[in-house]
Amino acid sequence: MLARIRNANQALLPAVEMPHSKIKESIAVILKREGYISDFAVEGKLPRTIKMKLKYQGKKVSSKASSG
Repeated sequence: MLARIRNANQALLPAVEMPHSKIKESIAVILKREGYISDFAVEGKLPRTIKMKLKYQGKKVSSKASSG
């Protein structure tokens, strides 16, 4: 779950979706409360998914600027 969030954040995606579990939902509540994600929602019937809206801390750096 955390790897999905990290990868989506590095790719500057606005949201990430993953399979639902009670533990993941509890972690999402904590992440929202602590300010690491902007929002989340549990969607669908069985199988349910969790969709998280991400926050960004910085801007994407171009590869030319970071190479030298």
